[in-house]
Amino acid sequence: MPGRKDGSEDWFRWSVGAFIGLLGAGGGIVALLGYLAPVPPPPTATAVPVPTKPFPVPTQPFPGPAAITPTIPSISGVWRDVENPSAVSRINADGGRFDFTRQGILPNGVVFESAGSGVFTTGQSFTTSYSARYGSGLTSTGTCSGTVSTSARQMTLACRDSLLGVFSVSAVRQ
Repeated sequence: MPGRKDGSEDWFRWSVGAFIGLLGAGGGIVALLGYLAPVPPPPTATAVPVPTKPFPVPTQPFPGPAAITPTIPSISGVWRDVENPSAVSRINADGGRFDFTRQGILPNGVVFESAGSGVFTTGQSFTTSYSARYGSGLTSTGTCSGTVSTSARQMTLACRDSLLGVFSVSAVRQ
């Protein structure tokens, strides 16, 4: 308030000036302390020793995953045709290969006997080849492809015979 003679205006100016002066002095003191206090140097990168020799190379090859070998079902034994119970096969298996003999009576009443061999192709699938002789004096040759159940109690075959043509067989283990 201009023109006051009680000195309050001067006191206010003095207070503001003193406050500003103290702020300036405080800033100067902080700057002076920062200048006088030791400042640690910035961190420096430490050198990592470089190997003079290359990393050792393994002398043994990495083994890798184990090979998966499919389980070959055991089919050795006596098998009987489901639709023609007079037809019986005897199988002698050795690993993935087998030999067999088969004999019985065809649905038309003709007696037959055959012998052949087979090989498992993948897991439970196999192929066979055989030769057959009939009571009528005729002979034939043929091939079959088949599968064995996981329980190795049943098998089905699709066959092609030089005399009988195409036929299928279902057999059960005895």
